[in-house]
Amino acid sequence: MKRGPSIAVTGIVGIEVAYIVHANLPDLVPSPGCYPGSVDVCVYFNPAPWLWIGFATLLFLSAMALLLRKRLGIALGFLTQTVLLLVLARNLSQEIGWSLSESSMWSGIDSWYPDLLFTLGALCAAVGPALTLLAMMIATPAAANRRLARVAALLLGSQFVGLVAAALISFPAAFRGCDYTGPGAIIIADSPGTCPDFADLDFGRLFAMAIPSAGILLLVCVGVWFGRNWALWAGIVWQTALTVSLFVVSATLWDQTSQNYWYEWLPLWLSPRYVAEVLILLVPVPALAALLASRPAVLRRLTPWPALADSSRRPG
Repeated sequence: MKRGPSIAVTGIVGIEVAYIVHANLPDLVPSPGCYPGSVDVCVYFNPAPWLWIGFATLLFLSAMALLLRKRLGIALGFLTQTVLLLVLARNLSQEIGWSLSESSMWSGIDSWYPDLLFTLGALCAAVGPALTLLAMMIATPAAANRRLARVAALLLGSQFVGLVAAALISFPAAFRGCDYTGPGAIIIADSPGTCPDFADLDFGRLFAMAIPSAGILLLVCVGVWFGRNWALWAGIVWQTALTVSLFVVSATLWDQTSQNYWYEWLPLWLSPRYVAEVLILLVPVPALAALLASRPAVLRRLTPWPALADSSRRPG
């Protein structure tokens, strides 16, 4: 086990632990409304933050095991990052569902858009690199098939362009300017044409989350084109995460016909969950096949009977 990837994964896990603790530490104590005469909701005990703290402890143990170069650290690393992948995929499904809802009211930038960019950023900058480094730690380097690698790079590039286009096209649906007076608008009676104090107009935060994610995905596409080993593994992790995310979306996405923008443009029998299932076959499966075919060592590891494979090469 090489020390460099171990240190890199430990650094990523440290950032994940810090974020989980920072997000859940305030909820470990009873809510401020727990006193006689309070009109606020009182919650004495909420188990969810404690579960997250326990998960952060497991992340910390995996990081320590990786630093000590123990194989247990790789197993714990795969386990914890897979759990985070499933959680982020669930968040992605919820945010897509909120984007289709017609019943919400807001001014400025709707909350689902920055949440969606944050989820994609966490997948691209934390979970994805961690899984890539863990996979490289247990795999043997192999010369890539340059022709198949370039086919995979083209498929990944088309996915990258599609993601950027989807982000740009969906932004107008998430933004309502201060002069918006249509359905769901928050209008201040004494000051028409102005946004309320709580309106989210922080565009810099959107760029801060979107640009690093786009840069990482573009770097992976370029690396796959040149047949780099790290890029091929990153592409495999990318397509695996995309498959898992689409599967979770197809299983959990809110698709009620009432108050749903989707059915204003498409027929009632065409659920967005069905579209997610079709995208699994059309988008990540061909790219994943090309990536796996460009790494012969991976395919040899997947061969169940090496002796049979060797006998097929003998003449006669």
